Amino acid sequence: MALSFREIDANNFDEVYRFNLLHEFSFRDSSADYVADSEEERQKNTRRIIERLLSGDQKYYCLAVFHDDEMIASLFQDRYEIDKQAACHIHGLWVHPEFRGKGIASKLKRMGELWAKNLGCNFMDTNVRVANQTIITLNQKLGYTVARFNFRKKISG
Repeated sequence: MALSFREIDANNFDEVYRFNLLHEFSFRDSSADYVADSEEERQKNTRRIIERLLSGDQKYYCLAVFHDDEMIASLFQDRYEIDKQAACHIHGLWVHPEFRGKGIASKLKRMGELWAKNLGCNFMDTNVRVANQTIITLNQKLGYTVARFNFRKKISG
């Protein structure tokens, strides 16, 4: 299995679009309530990612894994301030089901941590659905601990 890990090419619209789609999969796979983006929203989000990556401000880190030429995994994170400290938030991590359980997600997270550390971030932050035991276990294995709880109450219906 020949895998390559690299940042996406911000000058390649099709590659950024595919990355954005995998990022959407990270939400879709973790929630039955997720509403997929429209094609118009996907195009707009892709252009926004490209603009941010080409700005040079190092706010986004968009890492992908390729099996031959096919993108099979993604990590999307950004740098910002949390609790008045430089930090990095993982917005999405997704690995194609055929490639899960092979250490790809762990390697992506470690690469993301290195990127954040090199930018002077003090910690990483991520959200995980309470039912996603696989990612909860992975985060704990990698040294992540619970920092806060997010409560939700459905008020419609």
